Amino acid sequence: DNPQGSSPNRNTTMITVTVLDDNDFGPFFLPCMFDESSVGCIDFNYVSNITEKMVLDGPLVFGPGPIHAMDGDENVTVSEQIFFNFTEGEPANYAEYFEIDSISGNVSQLKPVRHSEIPEFRITLQATEGISPDALYSTIDVIISVKEINNFEPEFASTVFSGFIQEGADAGTPVWDSPSMNSALVLQATDPDLEEDEVFRVSYMLNDPSGTFILAADTQSKTEIVVNGMIDREMVEKYELKMVAMESSTSAQFVSESVTVNITVLDVNDNAPYFIQNKYSVGRNQYGTTIRQNLKAGTVIMELQVADVDTKPRIADYTYILRLLTPFSGTSPFAEMSMNSLVKIVLVEDAIEIPKGDYVLGLQASDVDNPFLLSLEITLGIKVIGENDTEGPVFVQKEFTRYASEGTQVGSVIAEIKICVLVHSWLVTSVLGRAWTD
Repeated sequence: DNPQGSSPNRNTTMITVTVLDDNDFGPFFLPCMFDESSVGCIDFNYVSNITEKMVLDGPLVFGPGPIHAMDGDENVTVSEQIFFNFTEGEPANYAEYFEIDSISGNVSQLKPVRHSEIPEFRITLQATEGISPDALYSTIDVIISVKEINNFEPEFASTVFSGFIQEGADAGTPVWDSPSMNSALVLQATDPDLEEDEVFRVSYMLNDPSGTFILAADTQSKTEIVVNGMIDREMVEKYELKMVAMESSTSAQFVSESVTVNITVLDVNDNAPYFIQNKYSVGRNQYGTTIRQNLKAGTVIMELQVADVDTKPRIADYTYILRLLTPFSGTSPFAEMSMNSLVKIVLVEDAIEIPKGDYVLGLQASDVDNPFLLSLEITLGIKVIGENDTEGPVFVQKEFTRYASEGTQVGSVIAEIKICVLVHSWLVTSVLGRAWTD
């Protein structure tokens, strides 16, 4: 104090107040990154990768990393130990695959995982200060991606496959794996990267330039080839197709090497037999000859050959019926003798017993295949003349078709026309004339 009437005495001093940090912030994960607009650390995730079907030797490596946290308060009297633990995650069974060291924060893999089953883990990581019930904590997401193993292309069991299809098969009919047609040809590729119990997702691509075949709908990892167009063995006996498999189980989608599918068309009896034209031919399905009455019984007066565009695996392929179409009293003086595809027309009796004249016969050839029996009948003309009779001249060929190229020189021969005459059993042929350009 000051005496009355005296001036007051003053003095100043500086007081420093230190604000001590209280334990009011939970831990934060490192590295703590800021930007100009942030109040605290920017949120981030710890990210790591593992390879499927393998167990990593040692802790997982995270980026950014390693996993670490520190107390969010500074200069606190006592800094609690920070403990780490997983609280939840996707998939729910993540704890079967990973565990975390509560002190160091190191994450270890417990068992292998398949990418096809779990491509990624997303787990919530919690850092807690101390162990009291009201301890402060922070959380962050840990993302672990599962990298697939994809070292190999899909592959087939063989590079060449054989299939069979019956001609005339309806659209949608499968190609068979054998001529017996008991089961369809199944084509299946495998992926060496996958284990036996893993699902192999694959698509197949077929290259058939003819468009006769397509792929059936895929059945899991298998497929079949089915008919898409007309099948006729007489037009095409064999098809060669190319095929590849492209995996869709992995992101790389490797394509297999191309394989060959050879398809053989199995024959169906859908064509009648036919007679091959020869010297007795006088028209379409017409054959003729002239004989004299001095021929003896058993003489072969005509030979014909039968063929069929359908395959014939048996020894006996054809049956024949010969019938006399010209009215004749008594039994026919002509008969057929056959050995498979060769048929001979012979005299049953001496020709002297056969009245002179023209005889018309029908010769039917039938195949013996099942389920269809197909036939063709031709007409045979046999003229019987006396021993010393002379036949009038006939043309060796009934019809001529010839072509002359543009620019053919004048006088060039384009056809030679012949006639023949039967004199005393001698067949005499001469050139009647020539056709030429003018």
